[in-house]
Amino acid sequence: MVDALGLDPFFRGTPIGFNGSNATQRIGITPVMTEPRVATIFANHSSNYGEAVVQIFDKGAIDSSKILDGNVLASFENKVGIDMLPNDLR
Repeated sequence: MVDALGLDPFFRGTPIGFNGSNATQRIGITPVMTEPRVATIFANHSSNYGEAVVQIFDKGAIDSSKILDGNVLASFENKVGIDMLPNDLR
């Protein structure tokens, strides 16, 4: 569906309104996934902390200099970092 819309998306599985962990707030980098199935797993886990959602962000709307390599689990979690806080992503 997303490909049909011509989007190149990032995904984030999270409780609704969650602006990231204390570590995310401290370093200002939001982890996002390149694979929707992985974000769905994160959202499923997040449902333990409130109503969960998979957010979709258009990669083209994010300044490419803010897109960072993922952490040590990046290859397993299809994860990259965005150099901004979750509430700043649109």
